Amino acid sequence: MPTIIVNVEYKSKSIFGWEGLPVGENMNVKEFYENIIMPEIKRELWNKDIIAYFSHTKISEKEKIGLRCNIWETAKQFGVFVTFKLKDDVDLDKPAIHSIDAFELMRIALMQNYLPEFNTSRNSFNQLCIDLCEWIKINGDGWIRRDNVNTIGKKFITDLSKSLWYIDNYSYKTLNDRFKIPEVFINFFNRTHPESYKKA
Repeated sequence: MPTIIVNVEYKSKSIFGWEGLPVGENMNVKEFYENIIMPEIKRELWNKDIIAYFSHTKISEKEKIGLRCNIWETAKQFGVFVTFKLKDDVDLDKPAIHSIDAFELMRIALMQNYLPEFNTSRNSFNQLCIDLCEWIKINGDGWIRRDNVNTIGKKFITDLSKSLWYIDNYSYKTLNDRFKIPEVFINFFNRTHPESYKKA
């Protein structure tokens, strides 16, 4: 059975400190608190409303999570360290923070597009890579998942830049007359200047 590490705070003090507890894979956060945690704390605190925070370590940044979220799926995404704060412990001067639905965050993360990053332009070729990334961004495209950006995305942009650079170096107009280069790429030509390299 999976385990999460739980801490319960009331008035900024820990009343149940960092203990590993088994968690049912089909429980939501509220059910876990009521079935597993409540019997471990004082009876007079049972009627307090709770706020749940998940994190990857005891001291890392915590994410506030809604009580209806599946506790094990949330722990896999946001960390197995769970802090329950009893409602009296919430600072009333602070504006209310909306709870986060962990599944909605996962759905958004899966749908979000990422683009590779290139160093600030040092030369025309680097600028071409940066401009291609910007063009992809403007058109609302990119790569899903950040790890794909650094492997697939960066290689794609670099290879496309090399192809455009090569064509530009040998006069894209000649190639365009014979094969008709797609219109979207026309703005990415006239960047190579072989004569300046010869002078250098």
